[in-house]
Amino acid sequence: MNPSLLEVIDNNRLERLDKDRFLGRASSDSWHRVYGGQVLAQCISAADQTMNTNFVIHSLHGYFLRPGNPTEPLIYEVNRVRDGQSFCTRRITVSQGEKAIFEATLSYQVPEQGLEHEMAMPEVAGPEGLLSDRTLLEPLLPKEMRESFGWPIEFRQLEPIDFSNPQPGDPNMQVWFRTADKIGDDPALHRQLLAYASDSPILLAALRPHGLSHLNPQLQMASIDHALWYHSECRVDEWMLYVLDSHRAVGGRGLVAGRIYQRDGTLVASSCQEGLVRKR
Repeated sequence: MNPSLLEVIDNNRLERLDKDRFLGRASSDSWHRVYGGQVLAQCISAADQTMNTNFVIHSLHGYFLRPGNPTEPLIYEVNRVRDGQSFCTRRITVSQGEKAIFEATLSYQVPEQGLEHEMAMPEVAGPEGLLSDRTLLEPLLPKEMRESFGWPIEFRQLEPIDFSNPQPGDPNMQVWFRTADKIGDDPALHRQLLAYASDSPILLAALRPHGLSHLNPQLQMASIDHALWYHSECRVDEWMLYVLDSHRAVGGRGLVAGRIYQRDGTLVASSCQEGLVRKR
């Protein structure tokens, strides 16, 4: 298995400190700060360990409060807000030292039958033959970053951004993604790694109308908040399509909504993120 992906999975098996406190670690290829998607995935892992197995996560809403230091452990403290018959709620504070770096509320539900409809997946070309972001980005990254980063998730844009010379375009993008290798059949792990992947390309859609790349040294970018809704089970080690639309950028912030489809057209998750997109 891809070593970086294996490390992400190992780190997601949090160490239990007591009933509702867990210890996590950032991946060794983290660069300057903890990747937000890793915090999302580990939050779900912590909450999962406090839940009856009949319940499955259906939504997560979180705020990134401070950048995390990848050299320090992450402490996940779970508050069991409510345990109902159909729904349960967990609130999690992630801390380093004495300071909170992330706050999230997660809701779980016993799966049930109900009304169903979904927005159709756009008709787009498949991932075959598309260049990966790794291929596009690696020549532009510092040598130490190229050598350390392990690319646990493979992303392939349908209309790739020219990272070295980005041009203004529409405020949307479509990206195929999957884990770098197969990860087995544990549905909880697939849900956790879907959260991990959901944070990576999302804010890029807010840059497209402005002809900017996240590599621009004059640009300051950071996730402010992130929401994720799970609609059905998924396999994140098979190709999934991330459809992203940036509704607005204003006040140094950009808002992007996402839909995540399995390749067969099933809408398995929706996301929304507001992030800092500030020119220095």
